[in-house]
Amino acid sequence: MMPKLGMEYADVAKRIKRIQFNPGHPKAKQNLINSLKRQCRLAEGESAYKELERECAISKEDSSLPGAGHKQIGWGEGKRLGPGRWKYINGTWFCVDQ
Repeated sequence: MMPKLGMEYADVAKRIKRIQFNPGHPKAKQNLINSLKRQCRLAEGESAYKELERECAISKEDSSLPGAGHKQIGWGEGKRLGPGRWKYINGTWFCVDQ
């Protein structure tokens, strides 16, 4: 009996999520993710590949937040930032776009 080709859906989804949230070069991370998706396609078919793209979608937008509403970093009351898009970098909020 021949071994099964590819990787199971659950394993691939777990690895993709881990790759997405760890630091690294964006192009290298995308290449790894694409390779894992192809492995899943071999093992479980096209429908599993499409489901992975839905579940593990990588946003093209930079990780910033709109200034509307209160922003929190895990503790405290939150802070109203104002107009524009904001990022939390090294303990302070910076306006990225206004």
